[in-house]
Amino acid sequence: MPAAVAGPEIERLIQLLARLPGLGPRSARRAVLFLIKKREQIMAPLGAALQSALEKINVQRVPAQGEQFDPRVHEAIEVVESDQVPDHHVLEELQPGYRIKERLLRPAMVRVAKKPA
Repeated sequence: MPAAVAGPEIERLIQLLARLPGLGPRSARRAVLFLIKKREQIMAPLGAALQSALEKINVQRVPAQGEQFDPRVHEAIEVVESDQVPDHHVLEELQPGYRIKERLLRPAMVRVAKKPA
């Protein structure tokens, strides 16, 4: 296994899969390597299905990137000097926020810009 993908979580997953009937350590390792190589092809349809399911129950993403910072829907993780966006606007979204109608489920975690000194 390449060093870049070997880690305690990966090794634990291999150990768990190796316990399944019909799979040994070698087959489990190959299965995990396959999943790692194909993760984008696997995750994209799952992400789309999740997004569709959320839309059906009216869960909406909180707008963040480039928006004026609003403490009611944004959680500022860091304030950074920048001229990429106006002062007190969201420079970067670190984690999306969600709401159902007017009820906030989770604020968006963001970096906020301030004018350079």
